[in-house]
Amino acid sequence: MLNLLKKFFKILLLVLIFCIAKPVSAQNMETPVLLQVATFVKVFKYDTELKDDGEISLLIIYNSRTRSIKDEMSQAFKDAGVNVKAVQQGEIEQHIKDYDIVYMMPGTNRVSAICKKYKKLSITGITRYAEEGHASVALGLLNDKPRLFVNLDSLKQEGHTLSANLLKVVKVY
Repeated sequence: MLNLLKKFFKILLLVLIFCIAKPVSAQNMETPVLLQVATFVKVFKYDTELKDDGEISLLIIYNSRTRSIKDEMSQAFKDAGVNVKAVQQGEIEQHIKDYDIVYMMPGTNRVSAICKKYKKLSITGITRYAEEGHASVALGLLNDKPRLFVNLDSLKQEGHTLSANLLKVVKVY
């Protein structure tokens, strides 16, 4: 009986490890990729610190778990007219100076201090990152409807401001 119980817990442990370590897919993201891109491209127009010439450059930060969706995200931003590059989170400091905005994929919130250091706007599809101050702007779902979340402290630390008109319609932290 004891051996059977040990086998059960080993199998349970393996199942839990598999479930926790599986890659994130676009279907598992809080908000669909295309909705995020369409919304963020509009938000960029309300940031007074971004270039007026319309030439926006975005750095996507991913990790081994989000590698599978970085290409979909990159292509969607490119299709929207944004200059995009995707790099692993360990490579951010080698590239960040050349970009205006940093998009954080799930599990990459540790790069928030670097965004603040280099004064780059941080965006994400993970609302918790905005709540906790890891990102300035997040798009998520509230009552099954898309909603923007803005962390004003993070926004200020990154040297960015959003228009008052936009701030009236977002959830502010």
